[in-house]
Amino acid sequence: MKSKTLTNHFIIWLLLGYAITEALFDEEHSDESSARLILQSAKAAIAAVARERADSSTVPELADGSVIAEFDILLTPEQDEARHRTRFSRKAVRSRRYRWPQGIVPYEIDSTVDALSTRARAIIRQAFAHWQAHTCLRFEEYDRTKHYATHRSDRLVFVKGSWCASKLGRIGGRQPLYLARGCLKKGTIIHELGHTIGWIHEQSRPDRDQYVTIDLDRVSYTYKDQYAKEPSSFVDTYNVPYDYYSIMHYPSSGEIITKDRRAQNAIGQREGLSFYDAKLANIMYSCSAQCPSTVRCAAPGFVGQNCECICKDGSDSCTLGSTVITTTTQRPTPKPKPTPTTPPIQPPAVIPKIDYCGWYVYDQKYIKGDNNDQLNEVSLAQCKEACASARTFHCRSLDYYKSKRKCFLSEKTYQDQGSHFATDSRMIHYQRRPCSATDEPPVATTTPVTNTPPASATCEAGWHGFTVGGATYCFLIVNEASIYLQAKRSCERRNGNLISGQSPSSPILSMIEDGRLSASSYWLKNDQLGFLGFLFSDCEYLSLQGGQASIEEKSCTARIPYVCEREGY
Repeated sequence: MKSKTLTNHFIIWLLLGYAITEALFDEEHSDESSARLILQSAKAAIAAVARERADSSTVPELADGSVIAEFDILLTPEQDEARHRTRFSRKAVRSRRYRWPQGIVPYEIDSTVDALSTRARAIIRQAFAHWQAHTCLRFEEYDRTKHYATHRSDRLVFVKGSWCASKLGRIGGRQPLYLARGCLKKGTIIHELGHTIGWIHEQSRPDRDQYVTIDLDRVSYTYKDQYAKEPSSFVDTYNVPYDYYSIMHYPSSGEIITKDRRAQNAIGQREGLSFYDAKLANIMYSCSAQCPSTVRCAAPGFVGQNCECICKDGSDSCTLGSTVITTTTQRPTPKPKPTPTTPPIQPPAVIPKIDYCGWYVYDQKYIKGDNNDQLNEVSLAQCKEACASARTFHCRSLDYYKSKRKCFLSEKTYQDQGSHFATDSRMIHYQRRPCSATDEPPVATTTPVTNTPPASATCEAGWHGFTVGGATYCFLIVNEASIYLQAKRSCERRNGNLISGQSPSSPILSMIEDGRLSASSYWLKNDQLGFLGFLFSDCEYLSLQGGQASIEEKSCTARIPYVCEREGY
């Protein structure tokens, strides 16, 4: 009876935690944060199916037999079968049966969406307006009298779901587009509507290997097939080139590496349709079909919905032929609005060829000003990768704002003239270490990371002692595999905390060298997690592979060992 009561209490606690977490997350979060939350939610659904051995009935969005593809696309069984025979590609599925007649998408907004936010309907209509401003697609509230002759009962229905997900193209009947609270951003809904009109993701096109590298070693086995490259036998690319700036491109958590490193921070934008997104939609839905043949545009420009040339730079410089429209061919379309232009990729900076081996680390320090770039909502590992891959400037150091997951990249170090350290307990400074340098870090105004075993440590039996800057720290290695929350609470019961990969007292290097860390992964302290964030987030952990240590991320509900840390006495 006691066990059953505890189980019931635990279930109630989880449900309460989910409700509170959902209430705390609102539409004011950034599109970038929203995109990553969407991927996390989709991963949870995929993992749930995997745990049930492909029994999709445990996930409401899959109750009709749909199959998850690329995290937020729901394929019909027929589409999934065709996908395995000859996969889709680019963003446009070839078969015209999935097109919306006359470019009109009738829609309904279910009452469940109103429970997400009082602004939900307004945000959805903002996304409609964006599509209609740059393409000939029209989103009209479903009216049986008006739409039955051309669409029958086919229409798009917005409903509340576990995460953001859409069917691929026009499927028939009342086809759902699922929205969760984190999906209520204009850019996110524009992205999902891209799937609705028949687009898949940019990084899935068959020529993607020329533009990006997918590092599957950074992807859990459960999700590897979500990154599949699609062959060209079932698609129509319309000769539209690969587009780093497409609203249909995935963001990267370290697994997608652009061949042009200058575009690394561009992928995953959710601001709006890019130039090539607009071009593809206009060609795919024949938006210029009623325009006179005299309207001609120089590539890569295209004829838009109002029979005018849409040029990549936003001007009319690509216009070759007349844009005069006679009364017999003019289309009843709204006043033209400028199509978003693709931001130019900046030329690479002249970066000296220096081989770097690791980092010098200074806790609670940062360089005041002198930042060349800033990234938000990134892990420390992603911040380091961004510095190492920077191509528009020579990144020599970074400052990491731990609790807010902000990353500041700089070509300066604190030794440069005019630069100096400032102190903030929330910050940690990393300076790249040239391979040719000695093992000693540069002299600084703060104590750099060292890992020196003490002559005699005042730690309890079973704890390992290390001296850092004259202070003694004790560490307990727990090889019992635990989820993140269990590991965290276990350390707190011992009057300590999980070890931090960002801490100046970190003994990681010494414990690796003397063989005390025998497992391949250990939980690290995750300051950035909000209340009950572990329920659906990824947590940082220490990965030990081939004698090399790195900070990676995995589901907080995974079970791995951990290390507790506390001050000596």
